Amino acid sequence: MDFHMTLDFRDDFTATSVPWTAERFREYIRLVADLGMKGIHWIEMGDKEMGKWDRGSSTDLMGGAREFVEAVPNPLAFLCEEAHRVGLKVYAVHKINDMASFGPGRFYPPGTAPDVLPGIPQIGGSGQMAFRWLREHPDRRVEIHPSLMEGTGVRKPVRTVRLWHETDRLEGVPDIELFVSETNARYTPYRGSSRVDVSVRRRKPPLFAPAPEKRFANEGEFVCIEVSGLELSQPFFCIRFSGAIGLTNTLTALLEVEDVTGAPVVFTWGFFPRSDYSRSLGTFEEAGIGYDANWLIPFENHPGGHDWQHSAGRYRLNVDRVPFIGIARGRNRFLTSVVELGYPDVRRWLLDVVQYELDAGCDGVDIRVESHTQNMDFENYGFGKPVVEAFRDRYGVDITRESFDRGAWRELRGEYFDLFLKDASELIRSHGKETWIHLTAYPSMEREPRQQSLHQMYWNWRKWLAEGWVDVVNFKRFQARNLSAGQQEAIDRFYLKALNFCNELGLRMAYTPNPRFEGMREEEFVDMELRDIRRIAADGFDVYNFYEGCTYIRLTENGFRVEAGSLWRAVREWNRRAGLPPGP
Repeated sequence: MDFHMTLDFRDDFTATSVPWTAERFREYIRLVADLGMKGIHWIEMGDKEMGKWDRGSSTDLMGGAREFVEAVPNPLAFLCEEAHRVGLKVYAVHKINDMASFGPGRFYPPGTAPDVLPGIPQIGGSGQMAFRWLREHPDRRVEIHPSLMEGTGVRKPVRTVRLWHETDRLEGVPDIELFVSETNARYTPYRGSSRVDVSVRRRKPPLFAPAPEKRFANEGEFVCIEVSGLELSQPFFCIRFSGAIGLTNTLTALLEVEDVTGAPVVFTWGFFPRSDYSRSLGTFEEAGIGYDANWLIPFENHPGGHDWQHSAGRYRLNVDRVPFIGIARGRNRFLTSVVELGYPDVRRWLLDVVQYELDAGCDGVDIRVESHTQNMDFENYGFGKPVVEAFRDRYGVDITRESFDRGAWRELRGEYFDLFLKDASELIRSHGKETWIHLTAYPSMEREPRQQSLHQMYWNWRKWLAEGWVDVVNFKRFQARNLSAGQQEAIDRFYLKALNFCNELGLRMAYTPNPRFEGMREEEFVDMELRDIRRIAADGFDVYNFYEGCTYIRLTENGFRVEAGSLWRAVREWNRRAGLPPGP
């Protein structure tokens, strides 16, 4: 079994103030080889001309990435040349759904960004990095159901906000504080009129239902906290309670917002201040709010971990567990980075990226469909024009207006990925290189069309393998933190099913673990990793792919610092016993 390592160079760029140079990059590549690796998986960032690192990216907070790309305009070609020189193979990780950064915590608030923005605007900000093609074709991303978008015309001020508890009893409602913002850069106290009324009222609580359906529970009595008489014209506002409150409900039933005519206001949730994910940018008053950010919200009944398949409206939230409730008018029409493969020009562009990776000198392309996109409503995205038209042609149903078979919809959307993968495989093999595919278990590709799935697509993994489109199957996310026993059991069943299927077909297999160093003692971490390696080798895998470089190697003012030294001694000893040549 060979050892590889994934390098997500974006993390290395943005996590250190120490500048990267061509010579440091060369040293880094040789260091990876010296640790006993035989291959590098390079998470794609493009070259200078592809525009992902144009100036103004809020992800490149320290400017180091842009400086490096100026000095090394084609990092992948540089990597291939230097890696091949020291006996390493290189595989481009083609993350087709991460061609723009995920936001929303790193967006520049409106009006605060540099003059030239490389990113794509979203609710609450702009300025995230994105490949230039996607910036020029922002409508080629996955689109929301049109019934959920805000209507056209001039917005009318908000007059009334109602917060609903899930029962008819709620003890001790504290004072309510309101904050407003024109730009989501800073929030100041609301100074206008308002009136607060706490009462028990009758209603039929709305239940979550994917658009265009609407569902309601039985009529009953529920505590309502109504804030009325407002004159809120700002596009962003925030509700904070001055003390503890047991207010709890599903997101679907928790909040109503009305304008001065009594019409419902379309809005987007936010529950935490903006951050750059490595350090806080401050309180929401001084840093703004990350809207449509679904990760790590402490829902009462969420299965745990990050979620790319369910809408947050399904889940119960105890308001005490979040610092505030942020409200931004409008909805994001598109997911931040997930592309709509139904458009032929999207598939052509992604194939052009494959061609670039091959021209750079890669030994193969490792296709990965996960994304870092955050959104509160994944179940209601997937309604781009080609999908709508193809569904109407095939089934005679207009999915923008009528109820429809969501299993058939997911199957249709999955067929577009099949088209891309088949074409990509033919292109890669025409150059004598290898096609790898990430098989992901969390969120799981082992789902039937009728079930919720990653990006609401049916991932027909058995077909990809049986049709012979894949040379190496890369098992990814077959471990995860904070999962229930039931979830891990389902992942383990998928593991055995996929393992047996690959063996039946004679396919080579790689295993990519999740990085787990944080919060663990080094001895504990190394012991866990070595047990993983022995298990994977015993199961007949061909590659163990350490994930990822910045977990183990850090650039400091004094050079590179390598963590977990005993792990690499064990890897080199493993290679020696296998008769593999040592690193340089």
